[in-house]
Amino acid sequence: MRRVSHQTRLGILQHPSEVKQAKGTAKLASLCLSDCPIWVGEQVDLLPDLQTWLTQKPTYLLYPQQAPGLVVSTEDLAKQSKPGSFQVLLLDGTWRKTHKILQLNPILQSLPRLALADVQATGYVIRKSNKANSLSTLEAIYFLLSQLEKTSQFDDLKHGFDAFVAQRSQFMLANKNALNKT
Repeated sequence: MRRVSHQTRLGILQHPSEVKQAKGTAKLASLCLSDCPIWVGEQVDLLPDLQTWLTQKPTYLLYPQQAPGLVVSTEDLAKQSKPGSFQVLLLDGTWRKTHKILQLNPILQSLPRLALADVQATGYVIRKSNKANSLSTLEAIYFLLSQLEKTSQFDDLKHGFDAFVAQRSQFMLANKNALNKT
């Protein structure tokens, strides 16, 4: 898969338990995108590079809003701003772990939330979630960039994701069948 260039500046704060997760998509996203740094940790104050990144441009947090607050839709942001004039931070991990990261970091809580417009149901069948709006990190980036930059060039991300899920599914099925034979 070729690297995809984008105008919207992206960054990922990844929970430490996700680093070696074979089914994780944050690493795949960083490999597919021309610029998408990943910081690993739970506390922003222990990640000076992330702290610096957060101050470089207006930053939005792509994370569902639990309570009333400042939420901007991708549709509105695309109308109001040019893609290179702001940046978006994503949290990577299970819902419980990303919620913990959010609770530990007042600076993240203070960021305006970005809400995706209409999205399809997740194709991330290799991991389970009890939340209906669950997307993998790579799926969220695909929808985000497609909605903000309004181009089909990000279809390669979706195709790469679909191929990744298919490959992992085959691997998991083969291992399950091998275990059942023993």
